[in-house]
Amino acid sequence: GFLGVMLPYTPLQHLLFSLDPSMVLIMTSGNVSDEPIIFRDTEALDELGRIADAFIRYDREIVEFCDDSVLFVEEGEPCFFRRSRGYVPAPLPAGEIKRPMLATGGDLKTSFALARGRSVIMSPFLGDMASPATGALFRRTLDHFKKIYAIEPELVVSDTHPAYFTTALADELEASGAARCRVQHHHAHIASVLEDRGLDGPVIGVAYDGTGYGDDGRLWGSEILLADRVSYERMAHFSYFPLPGGESAIRDVWKTGVALLYGCYGDAIPLPDLFPGFTTVLEVINRNINCPQSCSIGRLFDGVSAILGISSTISTEAEAAMLLEEAAARAMDRRDEILPPPEIPLGGSMPMVAPTDELVRWVVEKRLEGVSTEIIAAGFHLAVVDCTVRACERIRDSRRINRVALSGGAFQNRLLLRGIWRALREKRFDIYTPRNVPFNDGCLALGQIVVARAMEGTTK
Repeated sequence: GFLGVMLPYTPLQHLLFSLDPSMVLIMTSGNVSDEPIIFRDTEALDELGRIADAFIRYDREIVEFCDDSVLFVEEGEPCFFRRSRGYVPAPLPAGEIKRPMLATGGDLKTSFALARGRSVIMSPFLGDMASPATGALFRRTLDHFKKIYAIEPELVVSDTHPAYFTTALADELEASGAARCRVQHHHAHIASVLEDRGLDGPVIGVAYDGTGYGDDGRLWGSEILLADRVSYERMAHFSYFPLPGGESAIRDVWKTGVALLYGCYGDAIPLPDLFPGFTTVLEVINRNINCPQSCSIGRLFDGVSAILGISSTISTEAEAAMLLEEAAARAMDRRDEILPPPEIPLGGSMPMVAPTDELVRWVVEKRLEGVSTEIIAAGFHLAVVDCTVRACERIRDSRRINRVALSGGAFQNRLLLRGIWRALREKRFDIYTPRNVPFNDGCLALGQIVVARAMEGTTK
């Protein structure tokens, strides 16, 4: 795992450290799990009174909250997990915006953006919109930003996902008279990098994440696109697999593990002792009851984590994938033991499809051979890296484009990010990663503004 540190940035924290400069304090946000930070005294006493032993209060009211920013450094470049305190609400420079816009972003790592003139103002990190408290916070923060920046949006931009809370909010504003634009999830990811790094022409965009609504109505998330600010073409992705139980498979990752095994072996899945309830899941898959199709890298990592016995259910977002990364990282210290990864074939036509079954079958075979979990986890990571880079090479050969932009929450996996970054560099690609916005869905609002502005410029 990784340890995060922060320096004292308030007078109170400096006073605490004056008592013992060598002490280390472990701090967490003042909030109920999955809900926004509490910053008013009465709410803190009501909501946290059962948790906290004492409260330090002050006689000045906090007007607005701002969560802490979180960054890491990879290949010498700063990378955001969360863009908030210290960066918000500093505007991001942008090209000319013809009319005021609001981009509602996504439902996870939510951050909206207001745009006017040549500036984009992004909100702080707000949280997960599935929580009613976060929905109320979104509306309150939006009203506050509209007031202090004197912006009344004439165009509202949202994701294409019909069931997002942020899409529903955009629907409301459209019904009130605002113009409307919808931007595909992964296009917004890549467009945010184009804006952040000042790129205009097309790039090979690698957008790897947990979920994004696709043009075919299925759940995308292993997307390699040819994209510019106006449009995109899907060039490659992993093959689809079912998510038994839909949303519940994101929490109970063993269900995704069963689904991946079913894709390779049918009803006669190996490793049955790992999954006591697998027969019920197989029946759900065979009857196609609430089994949305996904090609998401995030869900693939979840399922492989379950197949390797690392995680069966999760208590926090991406926990199974993080544990798989940690297992692989332990093996990377034993480089002489690393197995050559399987070379996953790529279909000949565009979009190229990398068969998920081939990768899962390799994982199962190595486990049945008694290879250690850490070594298999490392080989799995290397296989995804190799497949990604070969797909980029195929696209470069056919389209003569050498620039690659990386975005999506899966790139918070340091092994995956480092592996793809270094392998692309060895193949002499020009590589662009976000510097001023996160890899995760916290970048979507910026990408939505970029695409909407570009589309307005082409539809005069």
